[in-house]
Amino acid sequence: MMVLTSQNRGKISYGPHAKRKEVAQMAKCKRGFCRAALVLLITLTLAVCANAAPTSLTAIPLVPGSRPDPEEAALWEERSALGGGMGLYVQGTELPLLTEDHAFYTVDAPLEDVVRYYLRELAAIEEYDAGYDLERLDYGEVSPVYMYYYFYDWQFEDSYDFDGNLIRSGEMIREMLSKHRKAWSADGWLSSVEISWTYKDYNGNFHLFTVDCTDQSFDELYTEFTGTKTLISMHHRTFMSVEDAWDLESAAIDAEYAEMARKMVLAPPTNESIGIPFYPNAEFQPEISAGMSLSGTAMYVFLTTDTPAEVIKWYEQRTGKKAQSWEPDHYLLVISGQVPFPEKGLSVQPNLLFPGNWKTIITLIAGDGSDDDWDD
Repeated sequence: MMVLTSQNRGKISYGPHAKRKEVAQMAKCKRGFCRAALVLLITLTLAVCANAAPTSLTAIPLVPGSRPDPEEAALWEERSALGGGMGLYVQGTELPLLTEDHAFYTVDAPLEDVVRYYLRELAAIEEYDAGYDLERLDYGEVSPVYMYYYFYDWQFEDSYDFDGNLIRSGEMIREMLSKHRKAWSADGWLSSVEISWTYKDYNGNFHLFTVDCTDQSFDELYTEFTGTKTLISMHHRTFMSVEDAWDLESAAIDAEYAEMARKMVLAPPTNESIGIPFYPNAEFQPEISAGMSLSGTAMYVFLTTDTPAEVIKWYEQRTGKKAQSWEPDHYLLVISGQVPFPEKGLSVQPNLLFPGNWKTIITLIAGDGSDDDWDD
C-alpha cells in the first residue's frame, strides 16, 4: 500500500490500472494472513495433541534404551491362563472385556529416571485415579493420566527360613539402593509405579491404558542385587460401551425369562412340588411367575375372581398361620422364615395390573424349595 507524502501526493493516479494493482496487493496480504493463521492453528493443534494421552498401545512413548522382554511376556501369558481378569464399572454396570493387548520392555535405568520420563511425556498427575468418574467422559475424550507410587518398605526387614538362616537382608537392599540410585523423596526409593488413563471412543467403548513400571534390580526373593534395571509393562484393555452392556444384559434376562416361562408351562407347580396349598379355582400364570422368579426366589403367581379377604381367610384356616396386613386388602402370610422375605409363604393383594374379571393376585413364595406336609 502506498503512503502519501508531500513528494508523491500530486502524482497518484486512481485509474483502472492502479485500482487493480491495489486490489492485488490487498489479496496478497489476505493470503499471507491466512497462511500465518493456518500455521498458528496447526502449531496450537499439535501442541494440544502432544499433551493428550495416547489412544493406542503403539503411541505410548518408550523410554530410550528399552528393549522387548519376551520372558516377561511369556510369564504374563502363563499367569493369564490361570484365570481372573480386570473389570471396569461405569454407571454401576460391569462392562465386559472386548479385547486386550500387552507389551513388555526392560531398560537399564533406575525406576526414578523412568518415572521422570513418563511424568514429562504423559503430563501425568501424581495421585491415585480412584476418584475419577468415567461417566464424565464424552465420546472421543481422554481422562487425565494418573500416576501412583509404591516405595521400598517391607523389603528392608530381614527374612529367615524355618531353620533360622537369613534369606533377605534388609541392610543389603538399603546399601545397594543407596549406592546405585538416588531416593525419589523423603519416603525413599520407588519400588513400582502405576500409570493409568481411559479413552472413550466414538462407539462408546472404554479403552483402559496402564503402564506399570517395576524395579527389577533384585532377584525375586530380594536375596541379591542383579543390576539396576526397570520393567515397563504396557496394557491396553477395551471394554464394551455402557449401552451395549445394558443391551447384552437385557438380552440375557429375556432369554432366562423365556426359558423359565417355557419350563413353567411344560411343568406347572403342584401342591407337592412347592409345599403350599393352591387356592381353589385360582389360575396359574406361568409367564408372570417366570418374570417374578428371576430374582432367584421361586414365586408362583395365581389370579382369582374372589376378593383378597376371602382368599386370606381360606389360607389362614388352611395353614393355621396368621396373616399380616400393612394396608387394606394387602396381606403377607409367613409359613417359614422371617418378614419381609420369608423362605416360604404367600402374599395376597387386589388386582390392579391385569385385565379381566380377576379380583385378586396370589403369589406363592418358595425360596428354600423344601416341601411341607399338609393335612388333607
